[in-house]
Amino acid sequence: MSVHESMMRVHDLVMQTFPSGAKREQKLGKGRYDLMSPWALARKARVLEQGALIHGDRNWEKGMPISGFLSSALRHIAQYLTRDNSEDHLAQAGWNLDCVQHIEVEAGAENLPLGLLSLLDCGPHQHRGGVVIPPPAGDKRYGWITAEEFWASGGTAISSVKE
Repeated sequence: MSVHESMMRVHDLVMQTFPSGAKREQKLGKGRYDLMSPWALARKARVLEQGALIHGDRNWEKGMPISGFLSSALRHIAQYLTRDNSEDHLAQAGWNLDCVQHIEVEAGAENLPLGLLSLLDCGPHQHRGGVVIPPPAGDKRYGWITAEEFWASGGTAISSVKE
């Protein structure tokens, strides 16, 4: 089941009765936001604040390949593990993973190009010549490009679009 499909599931209903006798349906499967850590949320909010000052509000929502977010998350985790305290590496890693989840859902809903789901530059093969990057599975709108074409585009061309 895709991320998008799992978000579209029918929710199970549960009735909640309050001491006053009032009743309300609660839908399971919507998440328990009340259980989220306010400390982690505040730390990620500071990461977003810093990013907005540099790149502008909501810049990341315009769409970037998840490979960059994953690479950054892994780098921040490694920096945390080496006790680097130059910035809040756990909040940075968490924010990058949040971005991956956002891109997965938006690309699955076809609000962003499916090519953003490419893991192209997340491994040692990223600079090897002649590597062929396949289109997203089952998607006929995108053609194949070579790694050379990707890097020649400055890392912005994900695939060729077939009209």
